[in-house]
Amino acid sequence: MSAAGWIDAFLEMMAVERAAARNTLKAYGKDLEDARLYLAGTGGDLDTASTETIEAYFQDLGVRGLSPATAARRRSAVRQFYRFVLEEGWRADDPSRRVAAPKAVRPLPKVLSRDEVDRLIAAAAFAWMMIASPTQKTLFAGLADADKASVTAALQQANITSKIDEGTGALTVAEEDYSRARILLAGQGLPKASPAGYQILDNLPMGVSRAVEGERLRQARETELARSIQEIDAVAEARVHLATPEQSVFVRDNAAPSASVIVKLQPGRSLGDAQVSSIVNLVASSVPGMKPEGVTIVDQMGGLL
Repeated sequence: MSAAGWIDAFLEMMAVERAAARNTLKAYGKDLEDARLYLAGTGGDLDTASTETIEAYFQDLGVRGLSPATAARRRSAVRQFYRFVLEEGWRADDPSRRVAAPKAVRPLPKVLSRDEVDRLIAAAAFAWMMIASPTQKTLFAGLADADKASVTAALQQANITSKIDEGTGALTVAEEDYSRARILLAGQGLPKASPAGYQILDNLPMGVSRAVEGERLRQARETELARSIQEIDAVAEARVHLATPEQSVFVRDNAAPSASVIVKLQPGRSLGDAQVSSIVNLVASSVPGMKPEGVTIVDQMGGLL
């Protein structure tokens, strides 16, 4: 398993066993990615780091101009991560164990100045805003540019606040507004650029040829399978291509159906072996005659999963 896979496993453990909040998990993931970025500059990664490189990273945190709380949290994230890795047996040592925490540069003043009090109040207000903000849920993992304006306008008219991630294009709403937003947009036929899945079969005219009907059915299966795969947390987008040869009256001439799946993963995420196997079985069981070995999965970097 790669270092990225270790991070996913660690965050999953924190969520399940320690009931860590979503904001906490996001912060730990960001901290570990920062450590990976530093180690990459030394030609290494979390799975190969030595005590010396971890010590150098901790010292680097102290000279970046980070707040003491942020630097302390990042050191804590690395230490907890390596304790977990050691317990899982993925490494024989804990490179952070013998690294001493840096000493404080200066003690806190006995009396805070007015500016320091103002900053403290501002920090407390920001923390309250973060805690009070409703939990967001992804409404659409990827929204076409042609639909962004109409979808956000429809939600705004219904007093539903939405956000669009500039990096991934994902549109999110508050968790309590999720179901209402889905029903509202479906009633208005939005988004229009999104594939319709099995709904396209309802629009087939009477007397359509068997070939056209089969092609529409294949397209509908591809769309619905892609939607199902996108429900996996680590998957941002998915596309499915099915090859379903027409059956011959001669059994020996029949070719088995096959499928190709392309997944775009969320930043810093990876698919475990169990998740890859689940996708393979999902696709294979959805197409008559398809076997699991006929399913190929590729990520956005062209890597075979």
